[in-house]
Amino acid sequence: MGILDPATALPGRDLLDTWTLSGRLGEPPPSRWLDVARRVADALAVDVIERDQRGDPPFAEVGLLREAGLLPLLVPSELGGHGEPYRTGLEVVRIIARVDASIAHLLAYHWAFQTRLNAEAGPALREFQRRSAENAWVVGSTGTPLDQELEVEATPDGLVLTGTKSFATAARVAERIVGFPLDPRTGERLLVEIDTSRPEIAFLEDWDMLGQRLTASNGLRLERYLVRPEDVLASLGRDDDERPPRATISVLSFQLIFIFLYLGLSEGALLKAREYTSARTRPWIHASVDDATEDPHILATYGELVAEVQALAALADRAERAAAWARDRGDELTAVERAEAASIGAAAKQVATRTVLDVTSRVFETAGARATQRKVGLDLYWRNARTHTLHSPVAYKAEEVGRLFLRGELPTPSDYR
Repeated sequence: MGILDPATALPGRDLLDTWTLSGRLGEPPPSRWLDVARRVADALAVDVIERDQRGDPPFAEVGLLREAGLLPLLVPSELGGHGEPYRTGLEVVRIIARVDASIAHLLAYHWAFQTRLNAEAGPALREFQRRSAENAWVVGSTGTPLDQELEVEATPDGLVLTGTKSFATAARVAERIVGFPLDPRTGERLLVEIDTSRPEIAFLEDWDMLGQRLTASNGLRLERYLVRPEDVLASLGRDDDERPPRATISVLSFQLIFIFLYLGLSEGALLKAREYTSARTRPWIHASVDDATEDPHILATYGELVAEVQALAALADRAERAAAWARDRGDELTAVERAEAASIGAAAKQVATRTVLDVTSRVFETAGARATQRKVGLDLYWRNARTHTLHSPVAYKAEEVGRLFLRGELPTPSDYR
């Protein structure tokens, strides 16, 4: 049985399960897909330590997600998907991250690139979503936007792409990836479909990191890859074009992935540590108690960490609601409203980063020295958190919030804010 199985969990589990609490408060019942996510998490928990140590490309894990029906979760039902709202996807990420943050990360990025974060989708992108759902594709990315631009050559047959990209999450195990090349003829940023089975693409075996080892975030090399006109899914406009606020909110949804991933990691570390403390930890000699669960230092530490995680859960919920509100405003969304919604998300990301690093480090204080053994697996939570939180410097999120609050300066939308 997995550590999150309702039949084996301790009564206090509900302290970390806002959906259970929401049901008691009369809110709508959660999606059935959260139960699916729990079953997937249970399956991943069986050998998560061994899989992390091997660091193999997660083909088997992707097969589990495919079998569970999670890959088309956010694709609209009229296009062959399950049509679930984005919040359901975030909660699925949270649940799976409690056990295996790598696979939660991979799945979230798949949804982000498969659906373009529920942004306005024209006929070509909607057709891509339909085909991806029909074929149960995994969709990955061509890597970080901070890399050098791909070389793009315009030919009579289409655009020819050449170059190397890093941090291409999910691409190593994906059937399709999406790229964002610049059209040299128009200067427009394009959203294009890339078939990973074609010989013009090669994956680098360079993903050997401290944590998040199963995200398949290898680098890749494109060598004169031909993007035909039918492979262009959308034009995102010129990078220097002035865009209305509604056209800049997809990044708010993307930032929520980080927040809910860190929330799940924090919860998972607490649940794993509690399991260990209850079964194996010994009280300190000066505690004058017979059981570690009565040790006042251990009790106080758990109390502090649970409070941190509960606070993060509340702020994550507020950030999700703010992003959804901004999206629903559509053409009526103003630049100030967009900035305010982004600021809530930026504040949540700061808190999420501090919380996950604090919790995944301090749980060792509640478990003891023997819990540092690799076979216990408690280190996996900190390694995953430390690795992923370096994705973008959180200090710039603090500056963004401070500038808006103190000076009334609106952040300039970008790939990261």
